[in-house]
Amino acid sequence: MNHPAELLRNLLGPGPLFELALLWIGCYFVLRFLRGSLGLGILRGVLIAAFTLFLVVQLVFERFAGALPRLELLLRPSLQILVPSAVILFQPELRRAFTRLGETQAFRRFAPGSASLGRILAEAAERMSRRRVGALIAIERATGLQTYMEGSVELDAELKAPLLESIFQPGGPLHDGAVLVRNGRIAAAGCLLPLSENPDIGAEYGTRHRAGVGVTEDTDALAVVVSEETGNISVAARGELKRVKSARELARLLDDALAAGEMRQAGGRG
Repeated sequence: MNHPAELLRNLLGPGPLFELALLWIGCYFVLRFLRGSLGLGILRGVLIAAFTLFLVVQLVFERFAGALPRLELLLRPSLQILVPSAVILFQPELRRAFTRLGETQAFRRFAPGSASLGRILAEAAERMSRRRVGALIAIERATGLQTYMEGSVELDAELKAPLLESIFQPGGPLHDGAVLVRNGRIAAAGCLLPLSENPDIGAEYGTRHRAGVGVTEDTDALAVVVSEETGNISVAARGELKRVKSARELARLLDDALAAGEMRQAGGRG
């Protein structure tokens, strides 16, 4: 085994430093390109999973070197075939799993002023509920939602209940799209969110509810949905839809979720 001083000299040589600089520049531009998109959370998850798998394989083969020749003979070539196959076959599930894995507390950033965000959204949702105005609001957390802003109307406006109500005014050009809230501000309106294909969602729920669930299946976002037919208010998180009974409950639920990163149980489903 090499002496620690010799290893240190090898790492500090011109060649290794140049290689590290190239890797740093490459990582910087990749992270900058993925910033604000789903890919950043997925990349974090992939790196964590790949590093863990590498350590496990290395430790097993180092600990049992020569003792498991048949296992090593089968495992090493099989990984080269199974890994790409699994990525192709289970792409949606892996994407969600890696996104969840990348959502660690160290990377989580909370929006400034999030303590009052729930109250503002609850106030707007309650008013629209009384008037049977349909609405869909997605709240960005650690995973960026920049992907869903393509083709939308970017606003970067202060989050106000009257502004939300005007956006979802029936007959308006942005009424059927979703509003994206980022860092306590209205980032965009008229956003198109992915529809959930979960068969457990009841037939009584329409496109808005499926879009609210869909965006929370692939990200850690929260979604508030106001039904145009019934006026019911629901919250989607982690691919699940929960109905809330009052504006106070909605405000508490959202503020707690933004503060703790987890949804509390709020009554039954839907």
